[in-house]
Amino acid sequence: MNLLFLTVSIVSTIQFMNPLKLIIIDHEPYAFYKRGYFYLDEFKSNGFEVEFWSIWEALSYSRNLHYHHIETDSEVTYINSYGDLIEKVKALAPGTFVCAELWLNWATFSLARVLQNQKLKIFSINQYHNLTSIHKKALFTQLQDLTFKRFVKKLNYSLFLLVKKSLKINLASLVFLTGNKVDASFNNVETCSITYFDVEQFKKAQNKPKLITEKYIVFLDAYLASHPDIARSGKTSISPTLYYQKLNKAFDEIERQTGYKIIIAAHPKARYDKEFENRAVISGKTAELILNCEMVLDSLSLSVNYAVQANKKVYMIFFNEFINARGFLNDVYNGMKNFSSILNVEMINLDDDFTLSVDDNIDFEAYENFKVEYLYAKAYPKPNFEIIKDAISTL
Repeated sequence: MNLLFLTVSIVSTIQFMNPLKLIIIDHEPYAFYKRGYFYLDEFKSNGFEVEFWSIWEALSYSRNLHYHHIETDSEVTYINSYGDLIEKVKALAPGTFVCAELWLNWATFSLARVLQNQKLKIFSINQYHNLTSIHKKALFTQLQDLTFKRFVKKLNYSLFLLVKKSLKINLASLVFLTGNKVDASFNNVETCSITYFDVEQFKKAQNKPKLITEKYIVFLDAYLASHPDIARSGKTSISPTLYYQKLNKAFDEIERQTGYKIIIAAHPKARYDKEFENRAVISGKTAELILNCEMVLDSLSLSVNYAVQANKKVYMIFFNEFINARGFLNDVYNGMKNFSSILNVEMINLDDDFTLSVDDNIDFEAYENFKVEYLYAKAYPKPNFEIIKDAISTL
């Protein structure tokens, strides 16, 4: 009995001296919403020491981007040198948990090799992959849009994938994906199903008071004219001046037809002044706005999932520029067509004569299938953190 007690005491002492450690490595600046996205408080309350490394200035594909949100917290460190980043990773003890939120490409290839060689327990919380996979174009459409520049880019990426496969390099050995969909890009990686982050936010919103008492329509802002991810991908979008001019003209007509004002649910990375003229622009309250609205206008915002959860009518809206363009805008247009097909909702070209109706003409079966395929974990309603904690314990 004394020997058993001594063994337990030694193990407990070692665990106390070497607490669980989690490093979150993110290619964007820290923003306060990331505290919930990565479950910082939950990890800390479960005995983890947590550090958040923002490495956006250390990476060639992100260092020149403009972000409106650059915030900080007690766990946050900004690393602006790739060399410093590599040295910090090399200093991590084997067995340290790492949550990697970055792209695996030529810019991060050496980092991925160092991470792998350190014998770390690496996972990724990929909340957006399954929803953004809906944006992908069919192969025939991709071939139609193929320019010399795109061909060279695809050739370069194909070479990278070949090298990655031959050296068996992955950023993470476990990837958390939302819903029940797993595509071929994760054939060589263990995956685990979690619930999309916005489902938890939507539940919280249901217990909050109405933000607006009168009837209104919500426009889901995707920040299409200036989103930093567009520049990070080496793409160009529509002119901001033209985009907001056209939106406001169309919104005037929609308000005239319906008798309801349009409220802008701003993208979290956007900062607006008078781009939407005198219309209310509200940030950080998208779930609450959709929960009590009459109808939703969308241009490929992932927040359309709130409309599905709330069983609200959705119109996908676009302009001629989306059809005629090659590159990013046409990608958006094809993504809207895919969403429109999955949800069985109507697409409206706001450059044409159009009529919008506020009614309950919704394909509820399509909405339910979308929730299962893209939003709900296989273990739903088990909380995400419990799913994540249980899964990473096996790494």
